[in-house]
Amino acid sequence: MTNKKIITLGIKTGFILMILLISGISFQMISIPKSPLTQRSEGEPDSSPDGPRYQYVGAKKCASECHNNEKMGFQFNIWKTSAHSNAFKELGSGRARIYAKKAHITGNREESPACLKCHSSAGNLDSTYLTPTYMKEEGVTCEACHKHDYETKTYLPGESDCQKCHNNSVHKVPVFNFKTDCEKIAHSRPDSTKKIR
Repeated sequence: MTNKKIITLGIKTGFILMILLISGISFQMISIPKSPLTQRSEGEPDSSPDGPRYQYVGAKKCASECHNNEKMGFQFNIWKTSAHSNAFKELGSGRARIYAKKAHITGNREESPACLKCHSSAGNLDSTYLTPTYMKEEGVTCEACHKHDYETKTYLPGESDCQKCHNNSVHKVPVFNFKTDCEKIAHSRPDSTKKIR
């Protein structure tokens, strides 16, 4: 190798190492925002973004492991008949086109973070939160209401959790009444006096 080639190779290697070093420092400084869909209610403890991230698996995975049997009250089947399971499909409707136009949302509604934050459980999160079984097309699944981005423990949502989407922020939604609307989608376990809302 000639001296010129060695110098050129050294410069290229140094440049690559410098980029990797800068990228590594930048990566540590970046803070990933929490999903507005799955944050806890006021007054409840919030997990630290430094903790483990919850990995969204999708409704079919929830059904295959626990939530579609007699003991659990066939919760998956109840969800499947709800408007939540069709939330993503609604983005393709004429009504969604009108809402998007009024909200100045351009482009594909099925890819828009403004739409996906409420029409899909984790559709507005980056891929580090998603497992291969997660599909945004499933709409608003169990995980949107019962999981948290930085905590794997299941919890019951409060009114403020629901109002993160049922709030007329991007478009008008039907009047939301936490008590009566939760009764419409109730999916309690048969052996439990507590309802999972």
